[in-house]
Amino acid sequence: MIAEKDPYIKSAYDQLQLISQDKQKQKRKEYEVREKAIREYNQLIYEAEQRGEKYKAISIATFNYLTVLKHCYCSHLRNLQ
Repeated sequence: MIAEKDPYIKSAYDQLQLISQDKQKQKRKEYEVREKAIREYNQLIYEAEQRGEKYKAISIATFNYLTVLKHCYCSHLRNLQ
């Protein structure tokens, strides 16, 4: 290899390798930050959906309870007549 024969080329090659490693480290860090942001976003969406399901269940239960009360009240009024 030429870099082994010429000290200037070897020095330039070593510096290029060092720069390349720094860029790879930076790219890896950027990748990890993006992945973390995606995981956090997905978790927030999941939690929001879970809360929505919980509220939906409460809403359905409340509606069913009120429907039963209404039915009982109407039956009671019919019995009074």
